Amino acid sequence: MAFAPHSASGTRPAAKKRKAYTDSPGHHGALAWRLHDMSVVRSALMKSLIALLLLAFAASAHAGTWDYGQFDNDQALDTASDWAESGSVDSVRNALTSAHSARYLASPEGVDALVAAEVVAAAMGRPSKKLPADLAAWLRQQPADRLRALAPQAQAAIARVRDAKGSELYELWAEAELERWLAQLDELSSRLGAAARAPAR
Repeated sequence: MAFAPHSASGTRPAAKKRKAYTDSPGHHGALAWRLHDMSVVRSALMKSLIALLLLAFAASAHAGTWDYGQFDNDQALDTASDWAESGSVDSVRNALTSAHSARYLASPEGVDALVAAEVVAAAMGRPSKKLPADLAAWLRQQPADRLRALAPQAQAAIARVRDAKGSELYELWAEAELERWLAQLDELSSRLGAAARAPAR
């Protein structure tokens, strides 16, 4: 049986050739480029993953919300239903006061404050077109003068909800359609202001 000749060093020529290739500058350059490409791909994948997570967070934050108005979300309708069943003027006042005094206004409290502001506007003769029927029926049974007296607190609560530095609702809407949401708050504030300026009947 014939064997391949050995070099003087005992290394077969074929193996030596392979070793020389792997030690060549060209080989190291190609390897470096491969590693660089892999790093770029990993970075792109991480950015895509982060973007997807942010989108998922935004979607979950707006879950149960279908439009920009004060009554266009599940929580607002739940609050309206609760007040229609067993609410009082104190419920409205407490929602407004809590919003104004909170160091950081969480989304649920912000929603309740806006519902309360809508109640005050309705009591002043400037109701939202989306005011739930059961809440409107409850409102007719409440002392309107006591609710109208809450107009300054309602305006303060709206200002607090739209505060960019301490309102979770603002932060959530800042991710998408902020201007449309702010326009709804402006419209509510305008109704309250117009009612306050109107002559007493």
